[in-house]
Amino acid sequence: MERLVFIGLINPEWYKQINDFLEENPTYKKLIPIVAVDQHPNGFNPSDVDEFSPTNIFETMLHGLAFAEESNIDYPAYQYRILVTYLRKTKLTKDMDFPPEISERKVRTYRELINTILDNGIEANDFKYQDFHLVENIYGMSESTITLIHLLHDELTSDRCIPYGNKQFVNGIMMFYKLDTPPTLEFMKEVTSKWTNKKVGLMFIVQCAHFGQYI
Repeated sequence: MERLVFIGLINPEWYKQINDFLEENPTYKKLIPIVAVDQHPNGFNPSDVDEFSPTNIFETMLHGLAFAEESNIDYPAYQYRILVTYLRKTKLTKDMDFPPEISERKVRTYRELINTILDNGIEANDFKYQDFHLVENIYGMSESTITLIHLLHDELTSDRCIPYGNKQFVNGIMMFYKLDTPPTLEFMKEVTSKWTNKKVGLMFIVQCAHFGQYI
């Protein structure tokens, strides 16, 4: 409970969201000791920004794609820094080339992202959340990137931020509900349907996947 009191002092808005969620879903109170202290995904806390931090939705997509399906976070972090530095000082064009350091297996995805944005007459740095549907189905657009964008920009009540296919999310559901086998999609959707605030529910399940063995 001390952790929740601390959150109330430093982040009253997040504190209220957590408490509202717990009133609606009291079984999650056992996860209070591992509750996240803020509502921002890793790398997107406004207090942790640096010169490479995404400044708009386009750069957030690049960040998500760089980290997608990577196990060693140092490599995609390096890739993202090279990519965003290059694109910030380069005019975006159709079928453009990228620095040789950029992973070849992701070049097609970056290229299709830029091509699609330009084909729709949009300046990349002015890309809006309401335009996201235009790029959701491009080659290589990962589920993790899609859910990241929805997590950052969608309504609290929308389940589009829920990564049903994500291993950590599945593991968190298994741990919290003490399942012996991976849950079905139907089971997971039944669980999330009871969350009015999907983002708080997602936080609890991801925290459970990471730290559930300690409570």
